[in-house]
Amino acid sequence: MKRLIPSVVFGLALLLLPGLAWAQQGTVTGTVTEAETGNPLPGATVQIVDEGSGAASDAEGQYRIAGVPTGEQTLRVSFVGYQAQERTVNVPEGGTVRVNFQLQTGEAQLEEVTVSAYRPETDRVATGADATVSGESIETADLTSAEGALQGRASGVRVTSLGGQPGSGFSIQVRGALSVNAGSDPLYIVDGVQINKENNLDLANGNPLSTINPGNIESIQVLKDAAAASIYGAQAANGVVVIETKEGRSGDTQINFSTKLGSVSNIEPYGVMDSEQYLNFRAEALDNASRENFGLPASVAFGSDPQTIVNGAFGPDSINTDWTDQVFREGFTQSYNLSLRGGSDDTQFYISGNFTRDEGQVIDSNFRRGGLRLNLNHQPADFLNLSAKTNLSTTRYQGTISDGAFINSPFWAAYNIPPTSPVYTTPGDPSTALNLTPNSTFSYNPVAQEKFNTRESSANTITSNVTANWDLPAEFAARTYAGVQYVDTKEFDYGDPRLPPNAGFGGEGFNSTQRDITFNVSQTLSYENTFASVNTISALAGAEIKRNREQFTSGSGEGFPNELFRTLASAANPTDVSSFSTQYRQISYFGNATYTFDNTYQIGGTLRRDANSRFGVDNQSGIFGTVSGFWRISNESFLEDTDVISNLKLRASYGVTGNSDIDNFQSRQQFSGSGEYNGTPGIRPTALGNPSLTWEEKVSTNVGLDYGFFGGRITGSVDVFRDDREELLLFRDLSLDSGFGSYLDNVGEIRVEGLDFSVSTINLNDWNGLTWETNFNISFQRTEVRSLLPGDDEVTSGGDVYRVGEPAAQLRYTRYAGANLANGRPMYLDANGDLTYVGNDTNNEKLIGNLQPDFYGGFGNTISYKGLQVSAFFQYDYGRKTLNNDRFFADVGYFPYNKAERLVENRWKEPGDVTESPAAFGSLLASGLDTYADGTDPGIFTTRFVENASYIRLKEVKVSYTLPKSLTEAVGSLRNVTVFVQGSNLATWTNYTGPDPELVGTGLGNYPQARTLTAGIDSGLRSRPTTRGPSGWSHVRIWGQSQPPTLFPA
Repeated sequence: MKRLIPSVVFGLALLLLPGLAWAQQGTVTGTVTEAETGNPLPGATVQIVDEGSGAASDAEGQYRIAGVPTGEQTLRVSFVGYQAQERTVNVPEGGTVRVNFQLQTGEAQLEEVTVSAYRPETDRVATGADATVSGESIETADLTSAEGALQGRASGVRVTSLGGQPGSGFSIQVRGALSVNAGSDPLYIVDGVQINKENNLDLANGNPLSTINPGNIESIQVLKDAAAASIYGAQAANGVVVIETKEGRSGDTQINFSTKLGSVSNIEPYGVMDSEQYLNFRAEALDNASRENFGLPASVAFGSDPQTIVNGAFGPDSINTDWTDQVFREGFTQSYNLSLRGGSDDTQFYISGNFTRDEGQVIDSNFRRGGLRLNLNHQPADFLNLSAKTNLSTTRYQGTISDGAFINSPFWAAYNIPPTSPVYTTPGDPSTALNLTPNSTFSYNPVAQEKFNTRESSANTITSNVTANWDLPAEFAARTYAGVQYVDTKEFDYGDPRLPPNAGFGGEGFNSTQRDITFNVSQTLSYENTFASVNTISALAGAEIKRNREQFTSGSGEGFPNELFRTLASAANPTDVSSFSTQYRQISYFGNATYTFDNTYQIGGTLRRDANSRFGVDNQSGIFGTVSGFWRISNESFLEDTDVISNLKLRASYGVTGNSDIDNFQSRQQFSGSGEYNGTPGIRPTALGNPSLTWEEKVSTNVGLDYGFFGGRITGSVDVFRDDREELLLFRDLSLDSGFGSYLDNVGEIRVEGLDFSVSTINLNDWNGLTWETNFNISFQRTEVRSLLPGDDEVTSGGDVYRVGEPAAQLRYTRYAGANLANGRPMYLDANGDLTYVGNDTNNEKLIGNLQPDFYGGFGNTISYKGLQVSAFFQYDYGRKTLNNDRFFADVGYFPYNKAERLVENRWKEPGDVTESPAAFGSLLASGLDTYADGTDPGIFTTRFVENASYIRLKEVKVSYTLPKSLTEAVGSLRNVTVFVQGSNLATWTNYTGPDPELVGTGLGNYPQARTLTAGIDSGLRSRPTTRGPSGWSHVRIWGQSQPPTLFPA
């Protein structure tokens, strides 16, 4: 496997995975520069007015729009602080037309709200390391949560799914961000609103970003180094994910409608034994245990044939239930999106609505989302631009969504319940009642569990912001911003009293509500001016206030009359009532300044001071900053005559950011209720405060090179970085007579080093109408624990081991040496490397790796020709080690659960067998049969259950066809029609034996990801030219019908 994955990755990257594609289409390319200086304008938006498609110019001002319908098209380019331009061109079929724009400075146009919530005109930090995914790529990916579009597409950004539950989110790790006791998630910003990323749901894998319709997103940008992220100070140590949604634009109103329907199925069924194989294994395990412990065959020790004994205890063998087939299903997924976009020169609007319903791959589970979005831009005066954006969303999760063993997870049950257990009282007859007690091994039926119990989680979310951009005299500008996120969640869990796990207390119920509100308000003043055509100075100063407040209430009860009464008011025994309220506040002051000479050299710096209520009263404030610069080598005179190099820019940065992602009261002395005595309530201290507790810091160094060759046919970047994570939050031990075991303090350091590389190539550029593009990225990283507690070189947290001089968060287990050839007993290596039967001696444990990959990334291809486009995208992850906890129960013999199918052939059966799987051994049918004669337990965690979780996955394939313009123009206002089919998680190459190599760790019964196959249509309508109606309002004619007045004056 170690040789296979790198070979496949690089081999496929070199072969570039040809797809197929056709396109009656052409390509538009060109550059966008400043008229006065000729300098490129990165981040300018170039749009095909009638089609709604477009692109942003890169660092060199270059843009490229493929798949443009042939014939006459109007291009519009806009950039904040410059006058927009339009130009009409004729696009040749299968050819390329080049259109260059030179923009004049003018009043700031609010059509380009960029990644910064502080100053829109500084879209990209020219010296920073970032990664961007366009809205087109997001729409191509089949997602319910937008951040999944980053998976494998952004170098240095590792994205892993949190589960296959419909509506589930993703974990994002920027450049190996890690911490022992603080958070490692990046800061999420949506249209300037700093999102509360916490999952407030107990019964579902909730995700705040799943409230955003991916079709509304213009771009996602990840800020990776200090130069790019330091403007966000104490929240930026783990990176920043900036999401921008689509905006309106002047011109005729455009209507877009898209829908897709498809299926959802289990990505990789886990192979388990059938009844015959299972009973044979159980009989063999019983006989081996009897011979080992009693010195007698089971037939002698028990007076009966072991097969007969086992069949009586676990049979009958006439029943052969495929529980995975009973629990899993092929679900149905559907989504619908409608949007309107248009406006006048002064006012633009974008309105959209969406509805999504995904059935889970597990019976009776689903996810629903409905949403409305309104984005408005208005310029009431030459010096003022106003913007307002609001997103309303409601999401609902229904059905079993928990991970874990036994009643928490149908996945664990489906793989482990014996196949001799019937689903229905009459085996194989669904018309009969569900068998509520399949057998003594499993006291519940997972099918009945899903049918009878109720689990629902819902969230209603409002995300809104308003912005005022002021154009002031003397090259000054100001920005006033306010954003808010409000989340109202409710959960209901009901355990039906008819089911054995709930029958003992008459059923149980749980209800909870939580309300969160987060707002951030900022005011900035900026200055930018160019002197003598080559000297540009820009500066910004600002202040910001952020506040988050949470309120939670829950109640639970037991003893319901019957399954028809499910409210807590019907419970005979209220068992618990709980509530809390918490908040934190942060106030910040920040500024940055840059000097650029002739767009060839730049130096700049950022400084920010944050004060946060989460930290100790002695250290609530912190100062963070960075210095950075670039050298555009391609502008030098010694490269003037080369046609090969189109861009070569060297970047460097050094800076400090902070990590404020801790609980609100971790610096405070904490107390909790301790019950009551004789009617008198009591409290007790639970944690010792630390008034000196402060931020974890990341000291970041980055050197990068942006490159472009052959006129932009090859572009990309390479970055080398080192992040020293200092002032780690670790627990210091205290003497027991203090009344506390430990307290939290700032000590320790972990270093993360790595390299990010990305390349995009245009392999064929309209060669006989054929276009072929490839994208590839790879990131390498390594960690090292530099220091921990004084006098202590090792710390364990959550089962992960941190040891000075070693990689962070390692696994530690006794090494497994395979099955003894003579008797099939499992063998291990002791501390000296000698063979032993003892596997649970902690002195023999060794560090054996961790979940951090050696490298990861993705690659894809898009080929188009005559309206047909085919794209394929692969994602990979190499070098991880993980404990396969599911395998532990599926392999250890004395557990009475079903076993992995691979043991049928791979286990030791007779002397001389060479295998890693020991003999079937152990039984719980009699005392003393669950260990070997020397007392050794076969059911222990060792490297036997640690696996290489490297994988390559065919993440997305999409085939689409755009109808010729000659056909769509014949249908009145029809602008474009594209039909498509796509699939996700189609194939995986891995040596990992669990259900999903992406969902690994110590968890049990994880909800595996689904394979989806969908088909859909994306259509656009163009309104007829507007006509002025009564009172100066405009009427829009669509399909020849007169519509009511719009809300926007013409």
